[in-house]
Amino acid sequence: MSTLTFVTRCATGAPLASIRWTSVWALRVFAVTAFLLVPAACRQPWDSAHGSGGKSQQRASGGGVWAVTGRWPCPQPKDGFWCPWGIAVSDWGDVYVTDMFDGCVWHLDRAGKFLGKWGAEGHGDGEFDTPLGICTSTIGDVYVVDTMNSRIQKFTREGKFLTAWGTGGPAPGQFHKPQAASADDNGTLWVADTMNSRIQAFAADGSLKSIWGNPASGQKPGQFYAPTGVVAAKDGAVYVADWGNDRVQKLTRSGVSLSVWKMRNKDGSSLAPGNVGIDRQGYVYVLNQADRAVLRLDSRGTVVAFIRVPLNDPTDMAVSRAGDIYVTSHTERLVVKLSPAAPKPR
Repeated sequence: MSTLTFVTRCATGAPLASIRWTSVWALRVFAVTAFLLVPAACRQPWDSAHGSGGKSQQRASGGGVWAVTGRWPCPQPKDGFWCPWGIAVSDWGDVYVTDMFDGCVWHLDRAGKFLGKWGAEGHGDGEFDTPLGICTSTIGDVYVVDTMNSRIQKFTREGKFLTAWGTGGPAPGQFHKPQAASADDNGTLWVADTMNSRIQAFAADGSLKSIWGNPASGQKPGQFYAPTGVVAAKDGAVYVADWGNDRVQKLTRSGVSLSVWKMRNKDGSSLAPGNVGIDRQGYVYVLNQADRAVLRLDSRGTVVAFIRVPLNDPTDMAVSRAGDIYVTSHTERLVVKLSPAAPKPR
């Protein structure tokens, strides 16, 4: 099998720019090793390990208060999450989580109650090989980024297979280890074609609409290096987590660069954004994996809140229109929900 280049992270939170393995199974060995190194984090609640109450409120740096309103813990592998990675929250309130190891999608309600599960490891319709990204459309479709099969699969909200498209390669409409996707209100699906260092836009039937960032990675506005997230706003702007360039880019829907936001960790070091989301007010959210936090930014790129995430190893993030933040941890086998809340009386 050809050498695998995969954008990933280690269990300590330090980003690894590009790791070369000799096979897909080597990636799985790496993830298993990371999981085994932190068994206590899976057995022990975060609050008892770190001194922060699991349901307590926290005042975010820069303003706002968020409360932990959901904590969906790590059951045994045969009963629940094995390696939860991507997460999506739908307009109808349901939550979908991809499981990288099990090759499946978990379907939950907004309280974390199990509603269903579909998929298996494989290459056929409705089967997955390392599914990472997931998103939902306003009309009820669920899109899964089937990373190692280099394709997108489309399902109903209950998990019935509808269609799939994509093969491995650099040509238009092909993918090289895509990692994330987002559907906008107009039905366009935006895909972060990670290792091709580009963004591709598709109609709901899979027909290609546009490509940005082609033909090569770069640091100029409108170019990308291993993008790991994308989301479209109601005002027409598209935000891209340009992971390898330590920045978020804001573009028009035709791909014209509007602004570039260089991202920084709390200590001033470069921040490789893990994913990006948006709420109904137009605030942009960026997953800061190194600081175990989510940054809330206004439309000009100013950080207005620094929200701590009660996880040792935050992996992916989704934001509801109401501003609820859902974060997965593949090593702790957890999903945490953070919601805006009124501050406690002093």
